[in-house]
Amino acid sequence: MFNFRELALDTLPPIYLWVERSEFLNFQLVSIFFCVIFFLFVIDGFLIYSIMLNDIEERTYEFAMLRTLGFENKSLAILLVV
Repeated sequence: MFNFRELALDTLPPIYLWVERSEFLNFQLVSIFFCVIFFLFVIDGFLIYSIMLNDIEERTYEFAMLRTLGFENKSLAILLVV
């Protein structure tokens, strides 16, 4: 069986060198892609948290009225999530 790795670099076929470089490039691009996706999820989480916090602050009076009328904490939590 013929093993290209045993040959010197100058005797390797150009296609073999290109394939090795493209595998490395593919790995780097996939790594960058996953990093970008991770940071987008983190930013999305902060945005959703901020929007929900703002909504709760605006509707505190309404929630107090619903609690006075007999809503349970569980029902209010479901109302917020939905």
